[in-house]
Amino acid sequence: MKGYRVVFPVANSVEIEEFDVREPSEGEVLIESVATLISTGTELTALTGDFPKPSAWSMYV
Repeated sequence: MKGYRVVFPVANSVEIEEFDVREPSEGEVLIESVATLISTGTELTALTGDFPKPSAWSMYV
């Protein structure tokens, strides 16, 4: 199964990335999302790179 995610490879750049969804392990379930939301706070911060470095944001950008 394929999944899609929003990634920010560098500041002010956004891409939709396709990835392989792994099969669930024992005790896990796999759910399908029909829709999701993008927040103007979190994603805008990741997009612009407007955060102190180093910080936890670094893993997203």
